[in-house]
Amino acid sequence: MKPVSKGYKTITPEFVDKGITNFFSNVDDIAVIANDLLQFKLKETAWIPEGSLVNTTTGLGGLVDVASHMDLPKHSEDLIQTFGLWGIPSGPYLVLPLVGPSTPRGVVGWR
Repeated sequence: MKPVSKGYKTITPEFVDKGITNFFSNVDDIAVIANDLLQFKLKETAWIPEGSLVNTTTGLGGLVDVASHMDLPKHSEDLIQTFGLWGIPSGPYLVLPLVGPSTPRGVVGWR
């Protein structure tokens, strides 16, 4: 995969790469909202849709990160953190092919 990623970096202009990153970050906000709700972080849940809405509407479908220029906060929550909050133990340390080092809780919560 390394040659493919180096080739991608070589032929892709920086603004296109940043736009793709912004788009998938905007899509990822759906999972962040769900995990905020599962963790009962209602204050944080209220801020995420606002930034996503701004980026989706004025940021060309999320390609441009307008919300960060408007000081709308962005944070990250995932299923691994949610499981930890719920008291599910992380379990033994594992090294899995293609996934890498993790724990059973991390493998289930991996995205």
